[in-house]
Amino acid sequence: MIMGMLLYMMILMGSLPLLSSVMEEKTQRIAEVMLGSVKPFEFMMGKLLGGVAVSLTGAAVYVLGGTLTVKFLGVADKVPFEVVPWFFAFLAGAIFMYGSIYSALGASCNDPKDVQSMTIPAMLPIIVAMFLMFPIIENSQTTFATVASLIPFFTPMLMVVRIASPYGAPLYQQWLGLFGVVSFAILFVWIGGRIFRVGILMAGAPKFKNLIKWAIKG
Repeated sequence: MIMGMLLYMMILMGSLPLLSSVMEEKTQRIAEVMLGSVKPFEFMMGKLLGGVAVSLTGAAVYVLGGTLTVKFLGVADKVPFEVVPWFFAFLAGAIFMYGSIYSALGASCNDPKDVQSMTIPAMLPIIVAMFLMFPIIENSQTTFATVASLIPFFTPMLMVVRIASPYGAPLYQQWLGLFGVVSFAILFVWIGGRIFRVGILMAGAPKFKNLIKWAIKG
């Protein structure tokens, strides 16, 4: 549960602020100045890499602090340290996956009201994953747990919880889940880059049909 909640917190810390920060840079005309020096995709990737760096740094501090604490308390043998590499791998993939979506949505917004209307729908997959985490903690070997943990939007949190559980998760499912997250991250970075390229210079309230059109036509 601790690993799942830490991953939830780090995903929000690293990706959600991209929505409002991109919108602010757009409305304050900072983005237009930046686009005179870099391409839109490079601009978006810089934001994503910054989000990944923030999340990995924060997670490293918490994991290191937690490791020192359990060793001091003498309960290190009860902690599944083998989940730590998977934790960081899924965290990086999740930031790229969600961060590209949030960056693209931020590029389509023109004021804080637009951001507020986009925040809840954007957070919905992460919130759903958090609620699914609790029945999976109780039993990580059910068909429901296996299927849910292989859905890329939910995989980062749910697969880490399954790996950390006493029964664990089969190794092939761990790699399959990571492959799904990486694949969706690449896909959404590509789609987000196409939306970002158009939306960052467009005015008007964001509409879902426009986002679809920008994603298809670029």
